[in-house]
Amino acid sequence: MKNVAIWCITGFAMTLLAAPGCGNKKPKGAVATIGDTAITKESFQASLETLPPQWKARAGTPSGRKQILEHQVRSQLIELEAKDRGIDQRPDVKYQVEQAVQRILLQELMKEWQKEFQIPDAELKTYFEQNRTKYEEPEKFRAQHVLIKVDEKATKGDVEKARQQALTARKRIQAGEPFEKVAKEMSQDPAAAGGGDLGYVERGRFNAKFEEAALALKANEISEPVQTPFGWHVIRLIDVRAAQGKSFDDVKEDIKNEIMPRKRQEAFEAFMASLKDKYKVAIDEQALNNALPGAEPEAVAN
Repeated sequence: MKNVAIWCITGFAMTLLAAPGCGNKKPKGAVATIGDTAITKESFQASLETLPPQWKARAGTPSGRKQILEHQVRSQLIELEAKDRGIDQRPDVKYQVEQAVQRILLQELMKEWQKEFQIPDAELKTYFEQNRTKYEEPEKFRAQHVLIKVDEKATKGDVEKARQQALTARKRIQAGEPFEKVAKEMSQDPAAAGGGDLGYVERGRFNAKFEEAALALKANEISEPVQTPFGWHVIRLIDVRAAQGKSFDDVKEDIKNEIMPRKRQEAFEAFMASLKDKYKVAIDEQALNNALPGAEPEAVAN
């Protein structure tokens, strides 16, 4: 509650400074007066629009509105007392006020600039045409396998024993047993739980010998045992999905998100350059360096 009260004091103070009707001398319909300063009905209503949701809900009740008004009165009292003490005239305070104003103006200007900044569709299309392959869905294949592992320290006998197990798996499948059943019972690969299905993958995902053997098969054909560094595989090719291109409309938003940061930065730099030219910016490097505390004045070149 303390934090909310602090927000209200500072937040309402900023609202009242900009709200219409503040500072008028006891206008008709004022909801409160502090000396000769009035909080008009209009300014009070305007301030309610800036409230966080939970405080807007309170404004729907008489007690809530009174509580909000009390915070506004406190804001005015603090402002009046600070000015009476001359705090608003202190250089450090003036600097902070200037910085706050500059920050708010910067935020609002950037909001407007962001709305104005757009990348034309023609530019997006040009980028798409120049990078079309980047947005293609590459060729993928889907296979199942039964893996009989062979340890790297295995003897020739162990290797042959594993090959015989792979042959047994192949014979069971050729005899009519479902590949999934044989894989679940015999395969020593994590994919065994899913019937040995490896899903759709791009070329280069698996061992080269495995992929070469898989892609040499026709759909639903079963390979002879294939040896890789992992052991012996019995492979079934399920499908090969050809590379698929995407249309500009399919990837338009992806392209925009990809190049937007760079294009926005470039546009912002150009925007700053135009403002420097518009308002005639000139920086005196020598004066800048000589202005540093304790800095040695630079010699002027003849």
